[in-house]
Amino acid sequence: MTGACLERRIENRQTLSILALFLIAQFLGLLIAILAATSTQVYLYQLSEGQATSFVPFLLSYLAIFSIAIILVFRFLRKELLLKAFGIFFRLLEWALVIIGASTAMSIMIGYLLPAIGGVSLAISVAFGILLIALKSIRPTTRNAVTLISSTGFGVLLGFYGFYYAYLFAALIAVYDYISVFITKHMLTIAEQASSQNLAFMISSSEVEVIPSSYLKGAERKELRSLASTNVKDPYLKGLVKDNKLPTVTRAALGNGDIIIPIMLAVGSYVQFFNYYMPLLVIIFAGLGMMATMAMLKRYKVPLPAIPPLFAFINLGLAIGYLEMSPGSTTLILSYLLVFVLLNAVLLLTLNRTRRMQGV
Repeated sequence: MTGACLERRIENRQTLSILALFLIAQFLGLLIAILAATSTQVYLYQLSEGQATSFVPFLLSYLAIFSIAIILVFRFLRKELLLKAFGIFFRLLEWALVIIGASTAMSIMIGYLLPAIGGVSLAISVAFGILLIALKSIRPTTRNAVTLISSTGFGVLLGFYGFYYAYLFAALIAVYDYISVFITKHMLTIAEQASSQNLAFMISSSEVEVIPSSYLKGAERKELRSLASTNVKDPYLKGLVKDNKLPTVTRAALGNGDIIIPIMLAVGSYVQFFNYYMPLLVIIFAGLGMMATMAMLKRYKVPLPAIPPLFAFINLGLAIGYLEMSPGSTTLILSYLLVFVLLNAVLLLTLNRTRRMQGV
């Protein structure tokens, strides 16, 4: 088996791993929403009409200010002190997201299983969030689990605001994600910081396989010779190169926003329509969108915003759902289909242009 075949095999395993974690978070989020609605807790989280109207502008204003600050600091003010200050800021942001998300999920579970304990559940839930932060600090390998739990709770919390607000917010975030990856590129900086500090902002899958020199072809042998002439400091890698073995490393990652947005829409559709059909369609087509995202990553080999393709496929699912539940809603069905087509078209055009610019 050649090195390229081994790399493809690793990539396929990673795709299945990321997809499995993604779907676990989606179904867990829907389950938590169902438990909240069953115990009438959902009404505790819903906003009044006036508050809900200001919900989207508030979050977008926060994102705009946050993004401008990131761009200014990392593009124009590359000073060690400022980078350290932003490292502290990212850490505090991580703690806030984990505590809010994890405590939301835990409080709903406690409210359903132990409704008699009342207000004590809030203290237990917050303590659970703090415990997750401490656990990740002690065992960095638990980052995926902490990210999954906190993202699930946060997505459920946002979904309780209702489907239409969730849909509007998801649409705006899809545009924001596109801009932050392809135009300002500050999302790549955030991802780099999250990875270097092991922050609970993403789930990832990394693997290393060792390829013996007898399996290597021309380009791979050249890569091994290049490694041999490089001053490799890591003793493990140095030993592999000395034994004429090429280490192949592949990594796949998914941001917590890519997990939160589909959960928010699935929960929002459940709260709005109070049936299982529409949220299940949202989850299924979000999964298809994730598979499409992974396929595009393999093909184009460039950083890719995941929310636009996820949101596009969710729109396809919504169109199918309305076609089944309300076939007379022709305008709405066509609108969802149009969003699906336009988002994918813009994304593919951008990726092809990026590849041409890189001369690939």
